[in-house]
Amino acid sequence: RSKVKDLYSEYKKNFRGLRTWIKPVDDVIGVMGYKSISVFAAPSGHGKSTFALSVAYYAAMNGAHVDYLSFEIPFDHVWFNIASMYSEDKDIKIKSSDLKECTTTEEQDEAYKKYVDEVMNHIEASGGYLNIVDQSKGSAPTFPELCARLEAMADERKRPADLIVIDNVDNLAILQDKEQNEQTKVNNFIVSFDSFCKEYHNGAGTALLLLSQVNRPAMKKLYSSESEDSERKVKIDVTCIQKYNALYEKATCVLVGYSDEVSRSQGTMKIYPV
Repeated sequence: RSKVKDLYSEYKKNFRGLRTWIKPVDDVIGVMGYKSISVFAAPSGHGKSTFALSVAYYAAMNGAHVDYLSFEIPFDHVWFNIASMYSEDKDIKIKSSDLKECTTTEEQDEAYKKYVDEVMNHIEASGGYLNIVDQSKGSAPTFPELCARLEAMADERKRPADLIVIDNVDNLAILQDKEQNEQTKVNNFIVSFDSFCKEYHNGAGTALLLLSQVNRPAMKKLYSSESEDSERKVKIDVTCIQKYNALYEKATCVLVGYSDEVSRSQGTMKIYPV
């Protein structure tokens, strides 16, 4: 009885559930799961990394320690995106695309350096930490070695990550494993991640955000949601991520995003809590 009575006080003492810092989303989901998996899925090019970087950026700016594993976006491009986010309310705004394509002005070049300094100073002052790990320095040939690398990063800084972002799970298929079927292999890795986020850093645990592509049926639903009459609602549910069933079987929070070219030009994204 005493063990059960103490469950909440122990849970509360160590609780590190994180907001997305996107108010309409947080009003619905509360926080991303502590010691559990959260999922953000979207079509290719519809803002998965933008969403995840935003979450990581605001978490770090508010004192959280974040490890962001990018299988696709190189280290420099990630920081170009962060500097662009930071510039949104500044006099000199910088588009990440201009940085990536080297079409900035001299004024923007100087602003970029200034903004990066300010971001890093703010994160440091808040007690936060943002660790961007691309494949040039975070590659691992197997899933156990990937998890060991995450543990090693926590050991190096003597502090677990409050949030680990995997961008994205579809790329886990490149890891070597005795299982040859790609879908089964990635599903097994997601199940293992569920255990990992609970046992991480000697049981400290972490919030784990997995990014994923939606499947083809989901593409039709999402496109239909833009064209249907406003009175007819398209149901965005777990069938949208059924390629890897572990994503909805193990996750405590699943979000599906949609931001086509028109939406992006307007700076908007639709997010569906599943």
